[in-house]
Amino acid sequence: MIATAKHFPGIGDARIDEDVASNRSTRSLSFLREVDMAPFAAAFRAGVPMVMTSTSIYTALDRDRPALLSNRVASTELRDRLGFTGVSITDDLDVGALDRFGSAARVGLDAAKAGNDLLLCAQSYANGASAAAAILRAAVAGELERSTLEASAARVLALRASLE
Repeated sequence: MIATAKHFPGIGDARIDEDVASNRSTRSLSFLREVDMAPFAAAFRAGVPMVMTSTSIYTALDRDRPALLSNRVASTELRDRLGFTGVSITDDLDVGALDRFGSAARVGLDAAKAGNDLLLCAQSYANGASAAAAILRAAVAGELERSTLEASAARVLALRASLE
């Protein structure tokens, strides 16, 4: 078992079931950072090894993309600003909230490009395989940087080694 902080950057004002539709948070950037992200910052300082990114849209960070598909959220805020060095995992990519963002392959690739280390496809093996194939194709084509994939793999392997 691994302690996982979720759902980054916070879903304190969620009004609908995240599995059905993406919540849209219109909270200000300062509110998000000072209130919603504060528990995450504390968890990271305490050494929590893993964080789950949200399917919600935070308009102060990215007007159109859910957190788990947004580089600004999954990389810039999480890694660069808060300094999280552990493993990031998406919320379930198979939920209806993400249907409008494309096929399983497209959503998986976008989640990887955003900076997530692990992609969760909890309802469909076929969707997970499709996302993995899209990532492999993008890596071979140079559309997804090798260094990004290697950094993700290193974080996942370090976490795995810590469990042994």
